[in-house]
Amino acid sequence: LIACVWILSGLLFKLFFITDRHKQIVAEILGQEYSQVLTIMIGIGEIFLGIWVMIGLLPRMTAVVQIVLIATMNI
Repeated sequence: LIACVWILSGLLFKLFFITDRHKQIVAEILGQEYSQVLTIMIGIGEIFLGIWVMIGLLPRMTAVVQIVLIATMNI
């Protein structure tokens, strides 16, 4: 389930841009000029993270990475 959330979030909101909300957030924090490219890069990272969760390799490290990512997204 967690893997699906990462993969769908990366695909739908960051690569397919079904809403501009995520791109706008990136633009506010990192600047408008590169917001689309950075949003796509974030989406690709989320997809890879979802795949990592599905594979089950180094589960504690995966959990730590997810916690750190979610914490930094909410600062």
